[in-house]
Amino acid sequence: RLTGGYVEMLYFLTGEHRAYSKERGAFDRVVPFANSFRVIGNNGRICQGWGAWQVGIRYDHADLNNAGINGGMLDAVTLGVNWFFNTNSKLQFNWDYTHRGDVTTNLATTPSGEVFGFGTRLAVDF
Repeated sequence: RLTGGYVEMLYFLTGEHRAYSKERGAFDRVVPFANSFRVIGNNGRICQGWGAWQVGIRYDHADLNNAGINGGMLDAVTLGVNWFFNTNSKLQFNWDYTHRGDVTTNLATTPSGEVFGFGTRLAVDF
């Protein structure tokens, strides 16, 4: 049996919130106060909406040593920014640091180390 868990904290910089549906047992869509847009008005002035901006941090831990499996202990930290253009699309940026240690092996050297990663995701759904 392998064990693990995580804790995360998210905050909307633009003041929105993410509602929870008790009936479905899941979070509802994020509804930005103003959809993201940028246009030039009749008077030449720029009109724009920022969408919803969210920042977050997550810590993960996994124990991958058990019953002959020697995967080690993983500890990871993720920093993220989510930009919700509207209720149906968002752009995500994540930076991740993962450390693997405490690998139980019979080898002379213990394989452990660190991984740094950066990822983006564009999600569109209807």
